[in-house]
Amino acid sequence: MTVADGARTGTSSSRPPPANGDEADEAQLGMHAAAKVRLAFLSHRLRIGGGAAWLAIVSLFGALSAEPAYRLQIPWVGLYLAAGVSFFMVGRRVHWLRLNAHLLIAWLDVPFVTSVQYATFTARPGDSHPASVATGLFSTLIMASTSSLDRTAIALVTAFSLVGQAVLNHRGGLPFADGIANDAVVVIAGSVAVGVAGFTSSLLERVASSRVTAERLARYFSPSVARAIAAEGATSKERRDVTVLFVDVRGFTSLAETLDPAEAVTILNEYFEALVDLVFRHGGTLDKYLGDGLLAYFGAPRANPLHARDALRCALAMIDDVKIVNARRRERGALELRIGIGLHTGPVVVGDVGAARRREFTIIGDTVNVASRVEGLTKLHSVEVVCTSSTRDHATEEFSWRSLGPTRLRGRDRDVELWVPLSR
Repeated sequence: MTVADGARTGTSSSRPPPANGDEADEAQLGMHAAAKVRLAFLSHRLRIGGGAAWLAIVSLFGALSAEPAYRLQIPWVGLYLAAGVSFFMVGRRVHWLRLNAHLLIAWLDVPFVTSVQYATFTARPGDSHPASVATGLFSTLIMASTSSLDRTAIALVTAFSLVGQAVLNHRGGLPFADGIANDAVVVIAGSVAVGVAGFTSSLLERVASSRVTAERLARYFSPSVARAIAAEGATSKERRDVTVLFVDVRGFTSLAETLDPAEAVTILNEYFEALVDLVFRHGGTLDKYLGDGLLAYFGAPRANPLHARDALRCALAMIDDVKIVNARRRERGALELRIGIGLHTGPVVVGDVGAARRREFTIIGDTVNVASRVEGLTKLHSVEVVCTSSTRDHATEEFSWRSLGPTRLRGRDRDVELWVPLSR
């Protein structure tokens, strides 16, 4: 196995800090789009429901009273209701309209309120009541425009409402002070709507960030460790003793040359499913996949005094589970693969590394290099699991050992004592 550059330099990426950068931005945009679509359909339904209720009211009062203003509004409201139903049906099929349904508030709802209230003055000459009613309707529409989650869209609805309010104030002959009061109500509604939209957008951003963080934690940590990290927050840089575990699927590189890439991935995924589950089950951290292998470590980001024991348990369990996977593949007549595992225990620094926009929660230290090179010696000694004396010294008494004697690691001046762990 060719160890990735991160392993060669003694670095390994595990958990990123709380989500930021492109991934969080994409999640936030996705949540914004989904929220806008849901709110758009809600506004469509409210428009249709409100239009139907309005039509029923003016029809009923028009029939029961001699008030011409009600009968005058019937064709206007009927046309508005028909337009609302039409836009709703089209919006279900046209993606652009689903995402921009809030524009209907400025270009349909506000002009409708202005027009129908203006027409009402014809039946009520000298009555300023329609202008006051319009103030409440405009304020309602402005608050409904928060569905856009866009301050520009809210400002547009507010501006259109102010124009409509000014027209109605003038048509109704309102005194200057009363007109200013109506305008002030519209402006206040716009300010509140902008604040609500900003708060909602901020909330969506936090939810998106939390969701991305939770998803990324789930990739690398066992559920219990992920929950603890999410509750405690990111860990600052600190020195830790950990046990690093390298796994290599033997012979897969040459085998992959004869396979279709999709088939190669399918085979690897079947083995990785078993291996990663064991890392999590033993409280380890999945660092990354290395082509036909993987890198995990135990003892960080949460301190664990039994990290060597847990890593050794995990390694031996991996050997057993690979036999189970191979038995299933044998029954199907599929290829069987073997693995080699190397472990080393030593000091590392745990912390965030990288540019401000894209950081990785990483362990840094020569311990990673040693573990990688120890794994490479499993083929030389024809064994499945090899560890150093450091890992053996940190392990508990539940293991028995077979010595492989001192071995010179590549790039080392002194020999390293290697051991094969066995379950008692």
